[in-house]
Amino acid sequence: MTYRDAIARLLSRDCNRYINAKDQAAEFAAKALNDTTVIEPLWMGFVENFADVQAATGLDLKGYMVLLPGDTPRHVEKVHGNDGKGQRPATPADYDKLPRALAEAEKIRSGEPSRKGNSTVVTDTAIDGETYHCVWEVLPGKRSRALALTTLVIKT
Repeated sequence: MTYRDAIARLLSRDCNRYINAKDQAAEFAAKALNDTTVIEPLWMGFVENFADVQAATGLDLKGYMVLLPGDTPRHVEKVHGNDGKGQRPATPADYDKLPRALAEAEKIRSGEPSRKGNSTVVTDTAIDGETYHCVWEVLPGKRSRALALTTLVIKT
């Protein structure tokens, strides 16, 4: 994304205590997997295909950030890492593909409400011959308008 560096500097000024806007997703996921104190989310951009998401789910996500929470890579590894059954464990490099998995989603639908009662968006995207099945939680509010990844399954 061409705006990533400029936006990262802007976000870092005001949000860096709460949002990591510097790391690439792969290095952030590797840190999160090795250090359970990593809890701040990683900013990965903005919802680019908000019109497609709205058409499929009725949710207006224009201007929403895309976040990777620090606990998500640990959840994915623990819960989905060794399922087998036509899927493979996610690697840190797979997290670099998440903006693409959202922006180029071939299937978008509403999911079950999150544990917090928030709406979720489920996307399926073919990338390099595999399907990235992602569940994103909608974080509403004035200060936390974001779509945060809650789980990732990579089907081979």
